[in-house]
Amino acid sequence: MKPIAATHSHLLEQNVRRSASILFGLLVLAVIVASSSPASVYGNGTSLSVEDASTHLNTIQVAVGNSFAIEDWIRGIPSGDGMDNFFYDLNWNPALMQYLSHATNAPSGWTMTVDTTNVNSGVLEVSAVGISAYGADRKWLSVAFRCLAASVSTIFISDSSWLEDVGGFTLSFDILDATVRQTVPHAVVGGEMVPINQVRVVLPCLALMTALVTLSALTLLRRRRTVVC
Repeated sequence: MKPIAATHSHLLEQNVRRSASILFGLLVLAVIVASSSPASVYGNGTSLSVEDASTHLNTIQVAVGNSFAIEDWIRGIPSGDGMDNFFYDLNWNPALMQYLSHATNAPSGWTMTVDTTNVNSGVLEVSAVGISAYGADRKWLSVAFRCLAASVSTIFISDSSWLEDVGGFTLSFDILDATVRQTVPHAVVGGEMVPINQVRVVLPCLALMTALVTLSALTLLRRRRTVVC
């Protein structure tokens, strides 16, 4: 019969080995999951943003009746990687903003398509494909709108993805939409400023006072003449 201390030591050793085996299995599983998830290796931080064309901010302020432009930028493609193609929808509220025009800015060797079929519903369908991978930050599209009504609305991106070059994975963008603050312009009062001629302003009053004093004096003089007679 084994001593009790030896039995406890043997059981403790078995528990330690079992725990080590479980931890090792979990570590192997984590490595497998990480290696099979392309988004954890490629494309982290790659953004597609809607920006103010004048300041590169995501908040735009515009008065009703005025036109303004936005830019769509892709930034942050990982170093050593590249983008083979992309597509996305640009959306806005057509009751508040009217689409006017757009201009593409694709690099050499790339073909970019902007479908304007649904602009009356507030949608532009954008896609691009290149014969070689592209990896630099770039403004790809600019769009001009006219503000129709006072409100706060959003120009936003939907249904977007891009194909990275190294592993051939289709990835998602980090989306940065734009907030548009549409305000009523201050009323402008028309007319022309003319300096005041104070003499011309006072002169009619002086003439009226002179006439009243003269009339009063004549009336008083006639009354005195009547009394004397």
